[in-house]
Amino acid sequence: MEKIRTALIGVGNCASSFVQGRFYYKDPDADIPGLITKNFGGYRASDIQFVAAFDVDKRKVGRDLSEAIFAKPNCTTIFQKDIPFLDCPVQMGYVIDSIPLHNEEFPESARFKPLPNIYSDRREARHRSKPS
Repeated sequence: MEKIRTALIGVGNCASSFVQGRFYYKDPDADIPGLITKNFGGYRASDIQFVAAFDVDKRKVGRDLSEAIFAKPNCTTIFQKDIPFLDCPVQMGYVIDSIPLHNEEFPESARFKPLPNIYSDRREARHRSKPS
């Protein structure tokens, strides 16, 4: 079967757990508890291939997804440290409403550090993020 080509919009705690889980359950024959089903319509966790990722935080944009999932302000439990280089660079996303107005009140390690919005509107974001 073909791979499940997957893109992530936001490389936060949920994305970190998802990527870690994909590699935690990489061996389809291992008896590791946690998944409801190891075979879902013929697909397994090892069939997931990360092909695109977007974020707005300067500590993540430009890094490979394998590194960005561990960058601050992410604070999810690390249960799978060994993530191979995924050749999936995190691209700049469109800054909308994901940065709270009280962001600066958080400690440095827990706040977002958004890059300036490079898109003038959502249409431009759609067109500029398409692969050439």
